[in-house]
Amino acid sequence: MSSTAVPYIWVPILAVFFYSFLLIAFCSAKKSKLIYSFMWYMFVSLLWTGGSMLMRMQFSPGYAFWYQVSIIAVFAIPYAFYNFVYCYLHGNNRIEHISMELFTLVIMILTYFQVFLPIPVMHVAASGRTTFVYHAGWQLIFPTIMAVLLVGLSLKRVANAVRVKHQMVSEVYLPLLGAAFLIVGNIMSVLPGIHFPFDTFSGIINAFLVFFTLTRKRAFKLNLLVSPSVVLYCTLIVGAVLGANFIGDGIKLIQGYTDSITAVIVIMSVALTIFVLIVGLLAYKAISRISLRREQVVQDRVKNFSLATSKTLNVHEIMGDISDVLCEGLGVSHLMIFMLDRNKGKYVLSHTVNPLDNKNIEIDRDVPYIEYIKDSDTCLLLSEFKRSTTYRSMWESEKRMLADCDVACITPIRNNKDLTGILLIGNKNNKAPYSYDDIVFLESIQSIGSIALNNAMLFEDTKRRADMDDLTGMLNRNAFLKRVEDAIDAKENDQLSLIMISIDDFRLYNELYGSQEGDKALQYIASMIMNTVTRNDIAGRYSGKEFCICLPGKNQMQALRTTENIKEQLNRNEMGNGGIKMKKLTFCAGICSIPYGASNLKELMTNATMQVFSGKHTGKDKIITYQSDGVSGKYGAADGDGQQGQIVFRGYEGAASTIYALTAAIDAKDHYTFNHSSNVAEYASELAKEAGLSDEHIRIIHEAGLLHDVGKIAIPESILSKPGRLETDEYEIMKTHVEHSIEIIRYLPDLDYLIPAVVGHHERWDGTGYPNGIEGDNIPMGARCLAVADAFDAMTSKRSYKEAFSVEFAAKEISNQAGKQFDPQLTCLFVKMIEDGQIRPRLRDAVG
Repeated sequence: MSSTAVPYIWVPILAVFFYSFLLIAFCSAKKSKLIYSFMWYMFVSLLWTGGSMLMRMQFSPGYAFWYQVSIIAVFAIPYAFYNFVYCYLHGNNRIEHISMELFTLVIMILTYFQVFLPIPVMHVAASGRTTFVYHAGWQLIFPTIMAVLLVGLSLKRVANAVRVKHQMVSEVYLPLLGAAFLIVGNIMSVLPGIHFPFDTFSGIINAFLVFFTLTRKRAFKLNLLVSPSVVLYCTLIVGAVLGANFIGDGIKLIQGYTDSITAVIVIMSVALTIFVLIVGLLAYKAISRISLRREQVVQDRVKNFSLATSKTLNVHEIMGDISDVLCEGLGVSHLMIFMLDRNKGKYVLSHTVNPLDNKNIEIDRDVPYIEYIKDSDTCLLLSEFKRSTTYRSMWESEKRMLADCDVACITPIRNNKDLTGILLIGNKNNKAPYSYDDIVFLESIQSIGSIALNNAMLFEDTKRRADMDDLTGMLNRNAFLKRVEDAIDAKENDQLSLIMISIDDFRLYNELYGSQEGDKALQYIASMIMNTVTRNDIAGRYSGKEFCICLPGKNQMQALRTTENIKEQLNRNEMGNGGIKMKKLTFCAGICSIPYGASNLKELMTNATMQVFSGKHTGKDKIITYQSDGVSGKYGAADGDGQQGQIVFRGYEGAASTIYALTAAIDAKDHYTFNHSSNVAEYASELAKEAGLSDEHIRIIHEAGLLHDVGKIAIPESILSKPGRLETDEYEIMKTHVEHSIEIIRYLPDLDYLIPAVVGHHERWDGTGYPNGIEGDNIPMGARCLAVADAFDAMTSKRSYKEAFSVEFAAKEISNQAGKQFDPQLTCLFVKMIEDGQIRPRLRDAVG
């Protein structure tokens, strides 16, 4: 039996006001399952309390109606509590949740039809006190069992969260305490002789504890309590109360002017409404303006951060943007970003605000707080985490690391469900705790930053894969050349060495053992190279059987030692298959350095390649260094007695017969072209020698000079021997002799190294030449020497369409074309050689 007593009417009124206040406040909150569950909890409590109050007041349409509202809400409260706990602890048992929801719905329907508890009978005592007599039957056991079941499932879920999910006990004990108050209050309210509404009062306490739980979890903004809608609501109530207090004076004032009761009522109603609206609107605008200003600052920061991260795919730039916006927005000066290194299986420090931080910090993937945030949707505050059993189970070294880093907050960086990184954020500079707004701001930045970081890492991974050779895992040709070019630009005034390694007889190795064993050999050598070079060196697979190593900041002797180290490793570890000894692998290596052996990437590669060719032609298994003073240091493989043998330059005897055969063919077709090629070969090799090129380079330039016009064999004699100037179409045909030269040379054994010099001898320094239009230092050195020599011989020779020009005229013309047609340095050198008598026109027949 329950009774109403006017002295305690303030309790249900306070409860109704409190529940209404929270409901209105949370209407403006960012909605989530947890917020919706709390709002449902408050709504059911409001129906229960409000229905009970209006029943006792016998408010229209009668106490029976409000009893129905109240009792249905009472039976719905256990499910509301269970649903709140379920959402709070991130429940995932959908079958259980839906089942409890359906059972509760059935209980509420049966309650409406008075299956469990009939409408109480109202009695009015002689003292005027109204009492309600309830007649409970055995049927009441069903909603009681349902309530016990729901509370039991809630307690089970709490215990499971603490034990399995490492949920902090401090996070869940307040809702349990509120539920205990609610149960005790309802029991006390039905005890005989009790008139105070303990059930309603305990409901207020329960709602307050649940609300306080949400504030600790930072599930909503605390300033929602002073949001414009809440302020308007409170202002209307306060205005109505104030207006009611002065209504008597207002009536007397109005009655001084009129005796009409209707007029008095209308005037008072309008005045009270205007008063309440004015006060409410003024308060609403004031709070709105304050709230908007604060939110605008946060939105601008998030917007600017989003724009900044959308413009870059550089991981380190994005990390810098994250740290900048968080340090400014949260007011912190300590922040560290750890990213997952899948090879190590650890989170390694990738960015820190403080340059004095230890850069070698690593965090294991099984550290308890990593396990906690892996399954959490929000950040972890260390002040709360310290109260958990999980924190107490951590190693002291792990706790010390968090303390040394001044960590106050830990938040995840995700890629879908994969935890790719973590943010360790320090305490705020003003020592204030993290607020809901701080957490929302942090989660916004973390969400945008995670997407940006994952996209950047995906781009870098894709770029890394595109730069990698699939077989060896080294840089491919294009990526290697790009890295070397960047290194040359960065070390413009410093040393840089390049090593080119070419495996000897690799085609034979593949034929003997198959391509699968050949791939294993390439992988084996690649692994030795990668284990030998340092972190700052650049290594790549240049072609099928060739590897290149760039050593920024290292001289030729250091490059030589590195190459010898690789050769020694290869000699010590012989390849084998199933106990069968396989052919010994050897290689030839060419070494060239900047600035003494080359001035740019093209020269560097060309000179190193020439040393490899020289090694191949002089016995293989060699390491040859390029010297710009005309001497090449040559280092052969170890002989049988273990001594290092020096290889002496032997000219080009191996290719001489082929070259002489081709020059004889040229002579048979066009005697002028044969003499011209001989002269150009002599002039160009003299110029190369004066320029300080190596013996191998001079030899190659001489050979290229002999063959640079071999393609004229394919040009019609009518064009070759035409007495006058060539027509445009004839000139275009004449220009094709370069391509014909390449096509002839490429099929000659071991002469393809001549192609760069041959193909470029008609290129111009200013880029207007043919066939490729390359310019400046991009033109091979040999081609630049041939271009000057070719022009000099053409001018000083008699042809069918012109007389021979004087040497002085030729020297002047060549000098005038310095920096236009010819390399300016080589031009000056060649003209000086002419003036000194080192270069003289060779006597020959000048027949057409």
